[in-house]
Amino acid sequence: MSARNATASGIISSRAIVAVEPVEAIRPESFRRYRGANPAFIAQLIAHRENLPQTRARRRADPATAIGAYTATERMPRHIPTGRLLSVCK
Repeated sequence: MSARNATASGIISSRAIVAVEPVEAIRPESFRRYRGANPAFIAQLIAHRENLPQTRARRRADPATAIGAYTATERMPRHIPTGRLLSVCK
């Protein structure tokens, strides 16, 4: 016990900053949807930017259909439900 923290009665005093109330989230709620971006979508964006031949041959849907597909995927839950079996090792 250091002499600075000891008082005359022997009780240790501290000057540490301690949260008295719950700390609020630093990021806004809208930022949470960007956590864990879909890797397939990111790969598609990179391939399109690089103008790779595989992506040019597969452009089949009109933009409205593609936007609808990505929007539907974005609304899907991003977590695996409890109890879901991923694989079985034998």
